[in-house]
This record gives sequence, structure tokens and C-alpha cells, in this order.
Amino acid sequence: MKRFIRKWLGIDEILTSQEYTRNVMATDNDYVCRQMYSMQNQLGAIASGLGRIIAKLDPIYGQSENPKDNPERKAESDRTADEVIAKLKAEDWARKHSLGEVE
Repeated sequence: MKRFIRKWLGIDEILTSQEYTRNVMATDNDYVCRQMYSMQNQLGAIASGLGRIIAKLDPIYGQSENPKDNPERKAESDRTADEVIAKLKAEDWARKHSLGEVE
């Protein structure tokens, strides 16, 4: 689910762009500095939003999910994850259906 949220928020694209910029740093350091600063701001904005999304999905985010430590927490977390994934799949299907991609 973490990978899905990262992709949905565009974090993977930003990281790819950042890596490309690092590789291009050969000649124009001012350009690179501006690009890195811009990407840093974008990642900062995304990170705070991602924290709020996770907190809404899983109010006890951050507590141990080790079944030995807290089996109830693990079960609740798994149930929440299953519900969120089912909802995301349903929304994706509805979007594809409205676009005529699915019958």
C-alpha cells in the first residue's frame, strides 16, 4: 500500500527526476541548485500530506504491528488495509468503467 500511495502522490516521479538532475550536474550548477530546491519543496509538501493520509487511514499508525507485541493491533491494521485496498480497487474500477475501459 505504501508503494501505491507513493506512486499516486507522484513521489516516485520526483525521485526519478531528482536522480536525473544529479546525473546532469556536469555544467550548470545554478540550474541544478534551482531544480534541487524546487524538488525539495515538492517533497516537503507531499510528505506532510502523506502523514495526514496515513493517520486518517490508520489512527494508531506508528505502534508496533508485531503479532507478539500486540496481536489486536496487527489484526486491526490488516483489516484496515484490506478495507482501503478494496475501496481503492472499487474506485479504480468505477473510473475505468466511466471511461469505457471496462464493461
